[in-house]
This record gives sequence, structure tokens and C-alpha cells, in this order.
Amino acid sequence: MKPLYIYITRHGQTIYNTNNTVQGWNDSPLTELGIFQGKCTGYGLRKIRFNKVYSGDIARQYETAKLILQENCYGDETELIIDKKLREMGYGTYQGQHDEKMLRPIFEKINVPFGDYKKLEETLSPSEISRMISKNNDTVERFDDLCKRLKKAIEQIVSENKEGGNVLVATSSCALDALIDVMFPNYKKRVGLVSNCCICLIRYENSKFYLDKFNDISYRIEGEEYFQGVVTK
Repeated sequence: MKPLYIYITRHGQTIYNTNNTVQGWNDSPLTELGIFQGKCTGYGLRKIRFNKVYSGDIARQYETAKLILQENCYGDETELIIDKKLREMGYGTYQGQHDEKMLRPIFEKINVPFGDYKKLEETLSPSEISRMISKNNDTVERFDDLCKRLKKAIEQIVSENKEGGNVLVATSSCALDALIDVMFPNYKKRVGLVSNCCICLIRYENSKFYLDKFNDISYRIEGEEYFQGVVTK
């Protein structure tokens, strides 16, 4: 079997992202910037022929996947598969509310003033925060359940692409972080959430998974430079 390269991206910026509203299984439209981010990452990935593109079933995820495909040289012939297992972590009763109600107990737990997100991110990883959130509210999806469904989704993708090649996966930030944590527990990540429309690249080769890239925004930047150059010409 040839190597299978799994390009995983986070959706573009949404309205909820701009005002600290909890999304989870709720949805929020992509902003103008979020649409541009998807388009730019698509341009950066334009020459990569994907066997298939997989996305969670939430609009911000599959709309980002479509934006990327629109810029891809082979996009017209690439199948987009919607998979519920790739959706974001479910935040229960926190969804649609300002994140203060969800995060304040965690700030208090680590003795950090609420609002000092920099200190929070330096103290806890995104997945550690997600675990604490799930323990604080019974309506929130259990973190272990999140990891199980995401791992199952990746295993299914591998089984459907035994010939190797490239696939694209569109998901959300906490789901992406959880997936990296469960598949690569010894990997040391930088603080904070992954960037909108970044790429995390997982390689499956000789029955093993390897993390080749994490939170790589070079594809998006390539597109930004191209489209901004077009505008200024």
C-alpha cells in the first residue's frame, strides 16, 4: 500500500468565533474573512489531487470544504462525503451562550482571572480544557466519546482509501485537537487553539500513523499572497 496523506483542516472563521459564543453542534455562518480563509487554503492546496474529501455534518465545516474544492484543480471530479463522526465536540447547554459561563469555572480552578486567555492557554492544553468542561456539565459530550468517534472516522477513511494517495478532512478546532491527542499522545503542541483553515497532515504508512504537520498555515498564506496580489494589480 502506498502512503495515505490525510490533510485535516479547521473551518474558516465564523460569526460566533468573533464574539466568543460557544458553537459545538450549533452552527454559525462563516464571516467574510472565513470565506476568504477557505478560498486561500484551497488555492494553497490547488495542485493536490484528493481521492475524496470528508467533512463533518455542520455547515461551517462542509462550506469550508466546498470553498477549498472550488480552488482545487481537480475539485470538479472529487467527491465530498459528509460524516457526522467528524463534527465538533458537543457542548450541550453551553451552546449559543457566551463562553464565560463555560470557562469561568476553569479559570477559577487554576486561579487565573477570567479573561486572561493567554495564561489559560499556557496552563492547559485545548484537550485538557475540553475534558474539564465535559466533567463540569452532564449535557456536554464526554471527551472520551469524542475521541472514540473521531478515531473511528479516521479508521474508516483509511479503509476506504487502501490505494493510498491524498484525502482532505474538514472539522473543527476542539475535535481536531482531540484527534491529535488520541492518535499522538506524546506530541507536544503549541498553546492555544489551531488556526482557522490550518492544515494538520497525518500520514498512514506501513500500518502506522505519523504526524507530518501540525497547525500549518503556509497553504492559507500562499493563497492570501496570491489573491491580495490579484486585487492590487
